[in-house]
Amino acid sequence: MEKKSKKSKTEKEQVKVETPIENKLETENNIKSEEDSKKRHNNQLKWIIGIMTVIILGILFIAWVSSESKKFEYLGLNFQKEKFGNIPIYSTQISGYNVNAVPMNFKLSLRNDPRKSEVPVDSIINILGGNDVYISFNSTDGNECGDGYVFVGLGMYMANLGFNVKTAVLTKKMALETNRTYVDCTNNKTSTIFVIAKGNETKIERDQKNKNCYYLKFKDCESLQVIERFEMATLAGLMDKELPPAVGEVGEYSSISTNNLANNHSNLTK
Repeated sequence: MEKKSKKSKTEKEQVKVETPIENKLETENNIKSEEDSKKRHNNQLKWIIGIMTVIILGILFIAWVSSESKKFEYLGLNFQKEKFGNIPIYSTQISGYNVNAVPMNFKLSLRNDPRKSEVPVDSIINILGGNDVYISFNSTDGNECGDGYVFVGLGMYMANLGFNVKTAVLTKKMALETNRTYVDCTNNKTSTIFVIAKGNETKIERDQKNKNCYYLKFKDCESLQVIERFEMATLAGLMDKELPPAVGEVGEYSSISTNNLANNHSNLTK
């Protein structure tokens, strides 16, 4: 009995001695486990933040590339491809001084990419300074194609550049019917005249006899294309730049020059 009692006592003492050690080991294991868990959590957090950063930078880069791809330079002007509702347009800001040395600042919007124009210009165009500039057309041409607004826009554009623009019609009969001035290439040689008329092709050409008269011809309701090409040619002249040839056109560049106008055309800025 005595031996059994001693054995039992010894076991109890051993238990009392071993229990603190086990608790210490368990505590250390718990601490290490918590530290490992925190490290894993921190690593996961770093991965999440890294992935989110890459995604955000990717989105910003794609947005930047998309935005920059809509910008281009033409005639030294910065164009931006935009949308007017569902209609794509190409816009640039025109600022500086007009032909009368008066400050100007307006937005020019085109329906067609000026770099892809297929409208040829056969000669340098001289706009006489100090005289009226006539835009003469058949009043029914625009109505047939629904492009009457194009002629109005051209007049506003020329006025913004400082030209004294007057509208006219191409026949005496039409002049009587509409109470407008009759002007064509034969009856006025002291002013610059731009005749907008239908033709077999879309182009800008100079009259053979009246060097101050130019035809803006269009086919298949392409009046907008020829007028926008003319607007680019006008800007080229004001900035003393060469107008790039039309797509597929072979030959020297064409441009518009202005005689006897203000000497500060080069002040036209981007």
